[in-house]
Amino acid sequence: MKIEPILNTSKDAARVLVSNDALLVHCAGWKKQCGTTIHVNDPIERLRDAIDHRCNVACSTLQIGDQYPGNLTGPLAIIVDPGSVANITNCCHRDAGTMPNGCKGRTPGWCEDTKTGQPIVGMNLDDAIRNRLQQDYNEICVHSFDVMGLLVCGPFPIRYPIEDSRSEEDRYFDPQPPSEMEIYAADLMTHFPETQIYLWDSTSGLHALEVDVASGNAIAGSNISPSDLYGV
Repeated sequence: MKIEPILNTSKDAARVLVSNDALLVHCAGWKKQCGTTIHVNDPIERLRDAIDHRCNVACSTLQIGDQYPGNLTGPLAIIVDPGSVANITNCCHRDAGTMPNGCKGRTPGWCEDTKTGQPIVGMNLDDAIRNRLQQDYNEICVHSFDVMGLLVCGPFPIRYPIEDSRSEEDRYFDPQPPSEMEIYAADLMTHFPETQIYLWDSTSGLHALEVDVASGNAIAGSNISPSDLYGV
């Protein structure tokens, strides 16, 4: 399915990202962060939902040296361009406990630091990037964003745990080992055929995904800078 652009004409948020040599990504991590579909195990479906609704979603920034786990909440993400900073509802230099209908179930204008429980007041995108701890992730909530591509952090296949949705009683009397789903490059190409897929390397940054003709394996192609990606 084609990802239709919103065609944000303002690039003020992208300029802040580029000035910090950063990307803004929304990960298919914990289910509560992914659009409106909060009870679905499939990370592809969760990202599809976020793309289709462009609702208020939790994002984090990615810079050279960052990696998963640590600076991201999942190994598969969409790269977003908020367009105007007006599409950023709140920012925090670390986890802010975002829920699908706004932070902590409150209005999108509210955000609180999960470490202190105190409201975040007056923090902007630049603050959230510059004040983030090295081995942590920040949280920037955006809506009405443009999707610049898919990001994969780590080798294929990407592995995601499948949560056991059975009742607590059923899990107690019939324990089962944790299960995982595997996602290959071909799966992403099938579900997002007209979307550029990028690979992330913590030392060299963003690379366009290419397919080796001889082996059919996904490999890292040309290096793409934040400025190249966002066009500013």
